[in-house]
Amino acid sequence: MHRLHGADALFLYGETPTQHMHTLKIGIHDPGPAGYSFEHEKQKLASRLHRVPPFRWRVVSTPLALHHPIFLESEVDLDYHVRRMAAPSPGGPRELAEIISEIASRPLDRNRPLWEMVLVEGLAGGRVASVCKIHHTLADGVASAELLNEFLTHDAGEELPHDAPSLRVEPTPSPRARGVAALRELVSFLPRSARDLVRASRAARRRAQESHAQHDDLHLRPVRAPRTPLNGVLSAQRRFAFFTLPVADAHAARKALGLTVTDFVLVLVAGALRTNLSRLGALPDARLVASVPVSLRTDEDRGRYGNHTGVLSVELATDVADAAERVRETQLASERAKRRFRDARGAHLADWLELFPPLLSRAVFSRLPTRMMRAGRPPQANVIVSSVLGARERLYYGETPLAEFYSVGPLLEGIGLNVTVWSYGDALSVAVLADRDLVRDAWEVVADLRAAFEELAKYAATSSGAH
Repeated sequence: MHRLHGADALFLYGETPTQHMHTLKIGIHDPGPAGYSFEHEKQKLASRLHRVPPFRWRVVSTPLALHHPIFLESEVDLDYHVRRMAAPSPGGPRELAEIISEIASRPLDRNRPLWEMVLVEGLAGGRVASVCKIHHTLADGVASAELLNEFLTHDAGEELPHDAPSLRVEPTPSPRARGVAALRELVSFLPRSARDLVRASRAARRRAQESHAQHDDLHLRPVRAPRTPLNGVLSAQRRFAFFTLPVADAHAARKALGLTVTDFVLVLVAGALRTNLSRLGALPDARLVASVPVSLRTDEDRGRYGNHTGVLSVELATDVADAAERVRETQLASERAKRRFRDARGAHLADWLELFPPLLSRAVFSRLPTRMMRAGRPPQANVIVSSVLGARERLYYGETPLAEFYSVGPLLEGIGLNVTVWSYGDALSVAVLADRDLVRDAWEVVADLRAAFEELAKYAATSSGAH
């Protein structure tokens, strides 16, 4: 039994019938000579379950919402958590994406461990897709990569340890016991944490003042997202689309332009959304804003699950037609966002979540965003953009090679589009998750991202040649 941290509990408090707080991890496997059997895949998963503790955790609330919920070790009914579906003919990317869209549109059952896996059969070439839905409260992007590594190996013949410990199911404490434990923790925790956070906030204020004196005021200016068709009250339904870019070509273009991986992805998204919204006649004069999750993990956090992330608000140069200028403006905007983030260290929302009473957190994070959007307030951002470095070498699930891998996080109220890039092997895997009511065609966004990459690669080749 252990208590959720405030940042992890936030993903429970913020979940609504339309704001689903799960992530998707999608592997496409090529069974090859090893063949495929649904029951065998379930047995393989069962033999690895001891390696992934979060897959055994069940959420139990604290009486009167005195404190954050707890996780208890629970039985895992694989007949419930692992299911199968058949893709309609011809079993191509669009048929698979339609199934993933349906999976993404359903919330997880809070009465069970917070994950599900659907094995999609009938794909072209005999391939099988595993679509794993994991609640964000269990893991952020980096922790998800670590979870994935516990299931996979680097060689087809490599065996995982078989000395699995017996799983210990924890009985649910009585409401009185849970309430008493919560009060004890609060008495010892709150005074110390409040003092630490006040000190950290004062230090953040001093850093901001020093930065104000050293830099221009531009990076201190609040970033405001304009209204676009991508932004509005979420529905419960999602659209999913995906594609890959050759990693060698992407890295060559990125290095030629002097971009980090994240900045490269931001430039791609800026170009794609400029095209997409121009086609709709809805490109605003103001620059779109991307919400960019960043890892705050240190070496000490290695192997820990949960969430250790912050969020950058980066202005995208969607008002710039020239690719060269768009690259320069995106780099500057990204650097300003990082400086703002560093200056505010200790005063971020994530730093204070541990002190937020659960009742207040639920009211603020589940109801307030929707009310603000219905009242016509501008969105907090226009698009969510993530990039994660995955494995460079091919991975195996038993003897089955993992041919492709995609990942995407949730949509947040008011933000109807999430673009996540995950590097795996020789590809950059791009996943697009969109609200069905706010984005008319996720595959149209995919086409615009491809076109933006071609434009950027062409400019990079010209730029490199000029030097």
